[in-house]
Formats: sequence, C-alpha cells, structure tokens
Amino acid sequence: NWTAINARGSSSRQECVSAGSFARPVVGSGDTVVTAFSQLTYTAVLLAVLAEQLCLPVPAGVFLMAAGALSARGEMHTSINVSLSVSACLTADGIWLWFGRRWGSQAMRLVCRLTADPRTSARNARDKFHHYGLPFLCVVKFFPGLSVVITPLAGAEGVSVPAFLALDGLGSSLWSGFYAGLGYLFSNELDV
Repeated sequence: NWTAINARGSSSRQECVSAGSFARPVVGSGDTVVTAFSQLTYTAVLLAVLAEQLCLPVPAGVFLMAAGALSARGEMHTSINVSLSVSACLTADGIWLWFGRRWGSQAMRLVCRLTADPRTSARNARDKFHHYGLPFLCVVKFFPGLSVVITPLAGAEGVSVPAFLALDGLGSSLWSGFYAGLGYLFSNELDV
C-alpha cells in the first residue's frame, strides 16, 4: 500500500497508481506531493540509500524522512534506520574508494560521466578535496553532485582506508540522521 506525503501538511490522501513495487501519485495541479511506502521496511531504507550512493536515481532522503516520520509514531526505530543507512553508505563508498584506488583517473572519468556537467564536476571535486582535505568527507553527502565524485578521488589520491572509513562514517551518520530527524520532527505534517 502506498500513500502520499503531502508537503503542505493537509490530511487528505492522494490516490496512487501502483506500478509493481513503486507508485506514482495522481494529484491535481499545484499539489506538492512525495510518495512513500505506508508499510516502509528496513530493507527498503537500506536498498534506497545503497542505490542512491551507487548513482542510481533513488531519492534516499525521502525514504529516510518517511522512516523518521514512522519512527515518531513508534512504527520504526530511528537508530536502526540510521545504522542501516550508514552501512549502505559505507558499502557503496567502499566500492567507489576501491574503484578509485584500482583505476585512478579512469574511475574519475567514469563517475564524472554520470554527473550533469562532467568537467565542472571533476574540477570542483578536486578543488574542494585539495582545499578541505579528507575532513570534507564529513559534509560531502550534503552536496549531491560532489558526494559520488569525492570518494573515487580519495581512492585515487591514496588516502588511508581507516581514516576514510572513520570520516565517511561520521559524514554518513550526520547525513542519515539529518534526514531521519527531519521526518521525525515533521511527522505531524507528513501523511505517511
């Protein structure tokens, strides 16, 4: 079952057209609607975050906000959602780090092709990484275009794996906690 989360906080439910495991909301003009599972599972949160971190067009933030709203209602546990999200982030980032270490600039070119503007993305990532260093991993998840480019760049630069995992874990925790926290705080405004 799918229901709509109305961003304006109205209590009316929107009709959703089911398409296998996913749904598309049917709304009138002017409505701001985000869809989420009414029976969201921990596995769905894990897979959504993993997919987004692997450059697939999945809105993991929406899944985390829905999970946060369900946590506020006692239907899920925030700590489990954040832990699963961090695990998914570290798994995907570990893969990208390995690609960066193994293939260096070729991995960077591949990842940059997945962005909207490959040249600007690569240049921007290098500038930010060289300016802020490895601690930039703590906040890079909040910059959608940079988050996937910085990880293979860190691998290509030969950063220490334990330092990478520590800072990436911290950044993943902040990112996951932020979106789950938003859902938790605004659970009364969301119709999940």
